[in-house]
Amino acid sequence: MSQKSEIKVYLPTKLVGRLEEKKKAGIRSKFIKDAIIARLDKESEYDLWDIDSQEIIDEAIVRLRVMMLKSDNVFADFCQRLFR
Repeated sequence: MSQKSEIKVYLPTKLVGRLEEKKKAGIRSKFIKDAIIARLDKESEYDLWDIDSQEIIDEAIVRLRVMMLKSDNVFADFCQRLFR
């Protein structure tokens, strides 16, 4: 058997309620472990193409606005890079 450690996490009450159903079936720990492993594995498979283009554009606009507050040349630099 592999060595195990206990961790304490704070979860929303509704989520805990949903997990209680797994406890009754005797699979809560395995369910949580499998969910964490799946999420960590998915992180390593992260691909920018998985994100909606509109989300990327919105984030870029926000970042450009912040950068423009810091420097006058940001927009000009951005346009030069965009149309190379």
